[in-house]
Amino acid sequence: MESLEEQVKQALARCGWNSSKRQEGIEALEQLDLFGFYLFPAARIFVEQFGGMQMKGSFLPPWSDVKKEMTLIGWRTPAKELSCCEPWSLPAVEVIQLQRDELLIEIGDVYHGERYWSSEIIYWSENGKVYGETEGQFEEIAPNLFDFFAQFFGLKEEYRPYLDWNPDKNYEDYDLADKIEAEMDQETYISYAQKRFAKNGGVPDPVRSQDAFTQWMLSMG
Repeated sequence: MESLEEQVKQALARCGWNSSKRQEGIEALEQLDLFGFYLFPAARIFVEQFGGMQMKGSFLPPWSDVKKEMTLIGWRTPAKELSCCEPWSLPAVEVIQLQRDELLIEIGDVYHGERYWSSEIIYWSENGKVYGETEGQFEEIAPNLFDFFAQFFGLKEEYRPYLDWNPDKNYEDYDLADKIEAEMDQETYISYAQKRFAKNGGVPDPVRSQDAFTQWMLSMG
């Protein structure tokens, strides 16, 4: 029987992933760099390899003939913008980084049909964990990318987030996001990454995740 790791890789391959750099990913990196948004090493490789992809996952529960859909960072929107790279979306990511004190990348969003009020925004952390956010409710949904993709493709039992609304898990702070956006527009904003690395001699912290998928991606960078 094939390992879960191999099944995940095959499912990704069926969606068009082949571990090579994608033009959409390169463009997404260029735009994020233009805005001065720091990406930890594994995140840069992820954007290069997965940028611009759209994927279909498992069927929506409990009984449906409609599959979950995921749009990944760098997908070209109908308005010709690069998904997850728009200047208006970056302040929200920065707010969460500041409040959680960890580097994050918004890797895409998952459409669950009418299961939730809106699409679920997916974040990947420097520590390897994957988080989901819907309507400001933010919580861990997978310990690593392998686990997240296994859930998305129906190869593993799916997490069940958002069963109870918890104000303590709400990371939306519109006032702070507006302030950050204004400072970004004026090119006066000092990012979370800049402040953190200033305390560390200006050298980015190494990727801390030890899960196989992250290490495998890093080995190809």
